[in-house]
Amino acid sequence: MTWLEICIPLSLFFISFLLKLVVGRDPDLPEIIRHFIELPCDIAFIALSFIAASIVYNSHFGTENLFIVIIVISIIILTLFFRAKSVKSFDKKKIIPLLFLLLINYLLSIATIYGIICYIIERRSQS
Repeated sequence: MTWLEICIPLSLFFISFLLKLVVGRDPDLPEIIRHFIELPCDIAFIALSFIAASIVYNSHFGTENLFIVIIVISIIILTLFFRAKSVKSFDKKKIIPLLFLLLINYLLSIATIYGIICYIIERRSQS
């Protein structure tokens, strides 16, 4: 996996995020915060798409890849859980729990996409 193969999808992802936020809207602060609450789930789904593309690219779906897909889907479920809790904290104006949940969710999703990219790079260098 070259840096271009990483940068282009991630760049398009962030461009999409920004466009959804501003095109045809006049977003207020609560709406912007809600978009940032949703972002970790989207990041985790990007990680799943990277591993899926890698499987298709290598034409190989072994038990190791199945295990990784199951882990990433489990992480996506966790990010969705933390997103739901974050929305409730935001609606109840509980800032400290919101920040804590967001920190966990961002760390989880960023670590996931980083780990998947490192895994794919390592697997490609071995083949």
